[in-house]
Amino acid sequence: ATGWGRFQARRRLVRWVRHLATIVPLGHPDLPHLFACLPRRVGLCFALQHGDPVHLHWVLDAMDDPDVARYAGWVWQALTGVDLREAGLTQAEEPDPERGLTDARLDADQGLPLPAPAAVRAAHAGLGLSAPSLLLGQARTPGLLLDVLQQGPQGLRALAALSLRQAVPGRVVQVRAPFQRQTQQLAELARELAL
Repeated sequence: ATGWGRFQARRRLVRWVRHLATIVPLGHPDLPHLFACLPRRVGLCFALQHGDPVHLHWVLDAMDDPDVARYAGWVWQALTGVDLREAGLTQAEEPDPERGLTDARLDADQGLPLPAPAAVRAAHAGLGLSAPSLLLGQARTPGLLLDVLQQGPQGLRALAALSLRQAVPGRVVQVRAPFQRQTQQLAELARELAL
């Protein structure tokens, strides 16, 4: 597919993969096969939503691919809680007029820092992450998810809202709703969790 059909198919695939990532149990034996079948960018979406630190090696490997390096860096940062820029784990991008425009260069990835893969791997080795399902370097508890929904960037808010559906069945927070509605939903959730 090309054009609008391709865009719609990719959008639907990413949405399906995000939902799949919330329901697949951590440590499922077929996940390596799933990662092998998915396009790299979609696999990164799965790794981010799933949150299993076992798959961080796959995220680190994706940083070597220029087309998804920035997004892989952001996924690693979101899962570990280590800011790439503040930790000095970025590199300058050399302009290459011969390379042309790729999907990644046309994407919103352009605002993300370009990770230095070797430096990120060295920093990652010393983290000792052990939480079963990570977000910002912590286990995905309802309290953390609420905090991300209240203060996080929109990409992480959407992830937290979807994860919250699993953590607190029946509770839906609509991150695209008007501000007043979101505020009301978050206040109800805070009361329900007694936070």
